Amino acid sequence: MIKTLGHAPSGWKAFTLGDLFDFSNGINAEKSAYGHGTPFVNVLEVITNYSLDESLIPGRIGLPQSFLSRFRVQRGDVLFNRTSETQDEVGLSSTYLGTEPIVFGGFVLRGHPKTAELAISYSKYALRCHLVRVQIIARGQGGIRANIGQRDLKTVQLTIPPVPEQESIASALDDASGAIATLERLIAKKEAVKQGMMQQLLTGRTRLPGFESPWSARRLSELLSYEQPGRFLVRTAQHLDSGRVPVLTAGKTFLLGYTNDTDGIYTAHPVIIFDDFTTASQYVDFDFKAKSSAMKILSAKTGVNLRFVHERMQLIDFPLGDHKRYWISEYSQQVLLVPSEEEQKAIADVLTQADLELATVRRRLNKAKSVKQGMMQELLTGRIRLPAEDVVPR
Repeated sequence: MIKTLGHAPSGWKAFTLGDLFDFSNGINAEKSAYGHGTPFVNVLEVITNYSLDESLIPGRIGLPQSFLSRFRVQRGDVLFNRTSETQDEVGLSSTYLGTEPIVFGGFVLRGHPKTAELAISYSKYALRCHLVRVQIIARGQGGIRANIGQRDLKTVQLTIPPVPEQESIASALDDASGAIATLERLIAKKEAVKQGMMQQLLTGRTRLPGFESPWSARRLSELLSYEQPGRFLVRTAQHLDSGRVPVLTAGKTFLLGYTNDTDGIYTAHPVIIFDDFTTASQYVDFDFKAKSSAMKILSAKTGVNLRFVHERMQLIDFPLGDHKRYWISEYSQQVLLVPSEEEQKAIADVLTQADLELATVRRRLNKAKSVKQGMMQELLTGRIRLPAEDVVPR
């Protein structure tokens, strides 16, 4: 044990990770070994999971028996990410809770418990708590890539309660994690339902009640007008975390930040913003500034429902080739089957309702994640203690 960081709650003890674990490096194998054999843990699985079992490990590796025993991961072992492109991800850990034999890669460190002072159920949370992460990130080294080794990890300090309290804290956090997982499954289900609706309604395979008129073939250029973004580009490269006007990109990131610019703000929404190089698009119904000159700003022509067209564009399987601008020369020439404006609106309304339901569940998910993060900050530091009756003796 070591001297604790700050004031330790009553009954808690302070350790270094070197007190708690024996560390070892993973295997670097020949390329021919990958793709078959034993489940193989690499950096990505460690980064994205608090805990792992064999079902979460997609990779495999074929190794001699002597290597399997040397690099085998056992239940309760903790795997640490040795290297990352970002400092915030270096040293992230995942506790192995599976029962099947697995092995770990060269960019991963294994911590094998050498004491019963740290409960398996607790380690997956304790080693990702804020006080531990701050220490690990501070020890990360490297310019282009952040790295951390055994020597530095061994000096990281961790103050923990008795094992019964650890297990009770872990149980409370498991409940919070379960609520998050339930919401994530609900979102995935709703997304699948919406995708199915899009495939049926936007192609005319399924018609809404009351609509029977035939659909007509029209080019996107007949449905949408385009505008260059030059007058609406943000002036600065650095974006604010908050501000008067959002700065947008047409890609997946969408919201890059905010600006306090007072001129050159696009206000004639709704519009579709379209990335002329990747053909990604976003529907926008609020004031904004643009980031890239490669963006096209698309608006509906008379008799066209913009939301319908945007949703239909998501179904276009457009092959990308050379790095070039696509809207004028190729993408706008795509031919779609389009119903009357009334049917367009009816379809758009159904899909908009699906989006609103998804947004509601996503807000619940974000709230649940915030609640769990707050619970971790309080319970893993002892600032809040569970009632004695909730701590089950061993």
